[in-house]
Amino acid sequence: MKTACWNCRGLGNDSTVRRLKEINRLHLLDIIALSETKQQDGFIQEKGLEMGFSKFVTVPPIGLSGGLVVLA
Repeated sequence: MKTACWNCRGLGNDSTVRRLKEINRLHLLDIIALSETKQQDGFIQEKGLEMGFSKFVTVPPIGLSGGLVVLA
């Protein structure tokens, strides 16, 4: 099982999404955990599907934190 964890500091940036897709394509990840996404669940689900992941779990932000997302 291949996994990765990345503090992406904002998933709304097109270059971040392109880089995540490239990493997934090169390493064929089973799970990726993204911290500090600062995005709503619908947006995260859409980008996860674009990257080839069909399942996701989110941990909402607390205070100034950007939360955590696990895509599988």
